[in-house]
Amino acid sequence: CVKMEMGIENIPNLEVLPFAHTGTEALECIQKEKVDCLICDLLLPMLDGVELINQVRQYEDLRIIVVTALWTPSIIQAVRELGVVDAFPKPAPMDKIRSLLQNPPVKKILYSQEEQAFYRASQWMDYLGMSRRLKGFRMICLAITYASLYPCMMDRASKGVYPAVGQKLGYSPQAVERNIRTAIESLWVHADPKRLYRALGAIVAEDRGKPTNREMIAYMAELIRQEPPDYILG
Repeated sequence: CVKMEMGIENIPNLEVLPFAHTGTEALECIQKEKVDCLICDLLLPMLDGVELINQVRQYEDLRIIVVTALWTPSIIQAVRELGVVDAFPKPAPMDKIRSLLQNPPVKKILYSQEEQAFYRASQWMDYLGMSRRLKGFRMICLAITYASLYPCMMDRASKGVYPAVGQKLGYSPQAVERNIRTAIESLWVHADPKRLYRALGAIVAEDRGKPTNREMIAYMAELIRQEPPDYILG
């Protein structure tokens, strides 16, 4: 088991299993382990979230929480009809998830690797001061997630990260690039400069101006591969 800085690491007696990379890995883990709770997305490699939920419904004591970027009324209604405990849009509302995990108490949980990366990305964006009201907030968090898990996607962002984010959120690659740019521009206007310099260092040097989308995503992807510093967790 691993320690996970997801806002749930301090729940007493909660065991967090190593992250599942795919729907297939999650299914195999549930079949082998006595898992009390599964937190998953709907878009998973190899075995999507809906099919995963259908296959694990035989485990009567398993509680399922869905956290997804595919947040439309019809999709969420369909997911809830599958018998999940609850469903939330990304970024995950960890206060609500903590409450669900504690009432009644969960002892063993399986969480996808993508959820961990997305949560850390959103932690960093919150710390820097990016507004969650911007469309680009979810887009840049998801872009950072993909770049951290699949570095090859950053070789050509316009052919890798932007299409992947757009496919998941229902936007064109051009709209993803444009909204991420807008979010970065807004951040540089409204954020505390000291926080930017503290967190981002060289890419915000005064003689450089604002970083490009690619620079920002790649730098943040490297940061979220590491344990978050105390000033992020606090």
